[in-house]
Amino acid sequence: MENGKAFNAEDYNKQVWSKAIKASGVMHRKPYSTRHTFAAWALTIRIDQNRLVDLMGHSSKQMIYEVYGKYAKGLENDRLAIYRYFGRDFKSPGKRLAPVTCESSCESRG
Repeated sequence: MENGKAFNAEDYNKQVWSKAIKASGVMHRKPYSTRHTFAAWALTIRIDQNRLVDLMGHSSKQMIYEVYGKYAKGLENDRLAIYRYFGRDFKSPGKRLAPVTCESSCESRG
């Protein structure tokens, strides 16, 4: 942290998160809510379900769908944009592919 103290959630919220939210111009929300976005986006791009369970630290695929599945509904039209945001390396770890850089190449990969 800026002041050299040990990291804690309250300091992070004051010193980092609040400043980032204000600078971005998005509506304020708690950092924890980003888990919902991450999970919904990962489900939308059809990440391997077992990998998502591991990344989220949950015990089952059922848990992922029960908690985060509702947030993925309606994102189908944004799938390509989300895929570009995460990048191919995220969906296929271990494979080192060139970053996705253009709209036409993304659309053909679906």
